Amino acid sequence: MFFILASVFLFLALLLYIHERHLKGKSAYIKENLGILSQQIDATIENLRNFSQYAHEQVVDRSEVTGLMEEAWHALEAERSVIRKRLYDLLQPEYEHLLRFKFRQLHFVFPDNRSFLRMHAPEDFGDDLSQTRATIRVVNETHKPVSGF
Repeated sequence: MFFILASVFLFLALLLYIHERHLKGKSAYIKENLGILSQQIDATIENLRNFSQYAHEQVVDRSEVTGLMEEAWHALEAERSVIRKRLYDLLQPEYEHLLRFKFRQLHFVFPDNRSFLRMHAPEDFGDDLSQTRATIRVVNETHKPVSGF
């Protein structure tokens, strides 16, 4: 009887040991892969930030574009439709080029957080983005770029 109990006890201890080793190995594997994944996410965010900065400098930060946005900001709603169309037509070739690189979101927003022009959906404008796009609100409050994932 003692032999049977000792054998069962040893068997259970062995199972517990194997289970613990498995959990430690699994935990180490997950930790290692989370580190790799974290590095990949950081690199992707940095690449997107750099490409966004490039798009801003090459496409948006030009006197023709900023002039139209300034004009639209001070215009009546009826005039804004004409300005919106002019801005859309001006940027359409560059936007098509950006689409080749999977860069879809080129969105122009007023200082009061209202949408003026979404290049991917030009018919959708005028909505207040304060609650749905915190980054836009922060940029308009601080006048500093924001990026993230």
